[in-house]
Amino acid sequence: METRVVSISSYYLKLRILSGLLLLLFNSNAQSSWEVFKVKNTEAFYLINSNIAEAERINDSLFLKVEEPLDSLVLSDMYSVRGSIYFNKGGYEESLKNNLIALKIRENLRDSLKMKASYSNIGNVYYYTNAFKKSNYYLKKALEFSKLMGQPKYLSSTNYNTIGLNYQSLRRMNSSRITFYQGLKTLDNAPEGYEETRANLLGNLGGLYISLDSNQKAFQYLDSAYHINVEINNLVMMSWDLMRLGSVYLKLNLNEKALYFLNKADSIAQVNSRLEVRKDIYYYKCKYYLNAGKVDSSLKYLQIYNILQDSIISMKTDENIQYMEARVKYQVEKKEAAEALREEQRETTNKFYLIIALISLIVIVGAYVFTYTTFRQKRKMSRLELELKENEMRELMSNQESEALNAMLKGQEEERERIAKELHDGVGGTLAALKLTLRKEGNVVDEEDLKTVDLAVMEVRNIAHNLSSGLLEKQGLGVALKELKANIERTGKLKFNLFLQSGLAEVRQEAAIELYRIVQELTNNTIKHAQATEISLQTNVNEESFNLIFEDDGIGFDKKTQIDGMGIRNIEARVKKINGNFHLDSQLGRGTIAIIEIERKT
Repeated sequence: METRVVSISSYYLKLRILSGLLLLLFNSNAQSSWEVFKVKNTEAFYLINSNIAEAERINDSLFLKVEEPLDSLVLSDMYSVRGSIYFNKGGYEESLKNNLIALKIRENLRDSLKMKASYSNIGNVYYYTNAFKKSNYYLKKALEFSKLMGQPKYLSSTNYNTIGLNYQSLRRMNSSRITFYQGLKTLDNAPEGYEETRANLLGNLGGLYISLDSNQKAFQYLDSAYHINVEINNLVMMSWDLMRLGSVYLKLNLNEKALYFLNKADSIAQVNSRLEVRKDIYYYKCKYYLNAGKVDSSLKYLQIYNILQDSIISMKTDENIQYMEARVKYQVEKKEAAEALREEQRETTNKFYLIIALISLIVIVGAYVFTYTTFRQKRKMSRLELELKENEMRELMSNQESEALNAMLKGQEEERERIAKELHDGVGGTLAALKLTLRKEGNVVDEEDLKTVDLAVMEVRNIAHNLSSGLLEKQGLGVALKELKANIERTGKLKFNLFLQSGLAEVRQEAAIELYRIVQELTNNTIKHAQATEISLQTNVNEESFNLIFEDDGIGFDKKTQIDGMGIRNIEARVKKINGNFHLDSQLGRGTIAIIEIERKT
């Protein structure tokens, strides 16, 4: 639906631009009209942050006059400003629609500078609507245009910052870290005025390292960001940096230091109107007092947190002007009602006593409600404390299980190497000696018996190679997989299709070993259980990831009733060890497909 709207708008704009060009031939004053539109539209743009209502009024008035001969680039600027107005009001759908119209005009006119601005605007809208992959697509387009135009690198620093946040939201932490560092590097030769962007990049790096439990680096970058924000007097970000520093101390159970930073953040946040920062400060204060065993204080900050959360939701769902008008009207009506009440109290004592009685009743009901609410909040805090402890226990158990599985895999690999060495050096050597003995002069040995010994030597060699990672380490994953294919097909029981794409050499050795063991495990499962006649193994390499797809034509199994055996658990543990994703799909009578995906640099 959205694409269709943009297409119709594009057609409509082409007609309007054409009519404007025809009128331009007969109107000598057209140039001056364009200049007026440019000036007024620029005025609207600079009013967005200080008086958004006036900015919207000016922008709307320009669209009412669009029948006049109008330069199409000016029209694209008008749509771009309208997109920025909706963006600041939280109307992201309308903001996206207007920015896409502006981009379409600019693409038709091949104005690279303005196209780059549109790509940046659209990327920012997609970030705030949690469409992180789409956001990165447009922001990277903006970076490409900036490079093509030879713009100074520091002009793209904010784009790197948002791309890094997108990667962090997509849980691609390594890509996020690299992107933040790239953004900081673009600021090496930046002029004055980019201190806020530098502070944002440093602060976001600190936040990333918090999520990675790299506390020392988190302290380093958050402290740097805080001192820059102090220099430029950015109170909002100062309180934000201090709050995150306090959260790190909470994680380290340094509660008193955490409280110091949270109190400092709170004192700064009191003089600005960013409720989001204050909300998060009170959340961490709630956690501090919960850790300290002070349930009443924790409950107090939880109540403040809930109030601020409700206020933020209310502010985001109402139009700013309508909200303020309603508030003023409510205050006026409340004041008038109070005056009327006082007048009635002066007129009659009976009404006065009646009101006193009603107030007493309200106080009693209010006390009851407050007591009941407090009781519910205490129960809620108890549940919260229990949930926190349960989460900590689950995390501890998950870490222990992961360590146990890694140790098991390491032991398996060491045992494979030991058995391979024993087979190659021990049994292989014995068979070779036996062959020489049989060939000694004077021994009468059938040639078929010698072939049997040769076959045994070859089988021992193949088993040793399959168990050992030596071939893989020397010649790479591709050669090892081809060797595995040859061994399987040599049995004559199973066809093995292998489709290898270039790029395997870029997979680091540790990941290559784990992938080879996974393929061996999947092949063994197929041979033992699947009753298959054919296996297909395919690798795909793209710009960001490496995929391995294993498929057989066997009988399959029902995932709802099948209990995962040690083989599947081993595969899942190996995939987790190399930070990959594992997907297994099977149905009775339809075979089995397994897909492993890892980042290309893994």
